[in-house]
Amino acid sequence: MTRKGLSEKQTIEGILKLAREQGVEEKVKGLILKFQDAVKGAKNEFERKHIAALGLAEIHKTIGCVGGLVVDGVEILPPEPGYDEIINQYKSVHKLD
Repeated sequence: MTRKGLSEKQTIEGILKLAREQGVEEKVKGLILKFQDAVKGAKNEFERKHIAALGLAEIHKTIGCVGGLVVDGVEILPPEPGYDEIINQYKSVHKLD
């Protein structure tokens, strides 16, 4: 979900846009606030990174993403089984890059 080079604000805006399109914007806003607060309460960088990754994983699933989730080069969630078939079904409907 997070793209290299984007600010936190830009990343959140992109996530909320996807959430709005899927009808789960309010739920995702709540998750963002929940995990931002949890990150603030972390005792060290190790905890911050892991809490943030948990938050991204929960948001990823809430939005309905089926592809894998990679954070800082580490796969957090593998792609859903049948992911390629699902994506191929929608290629004619949406331009996917």
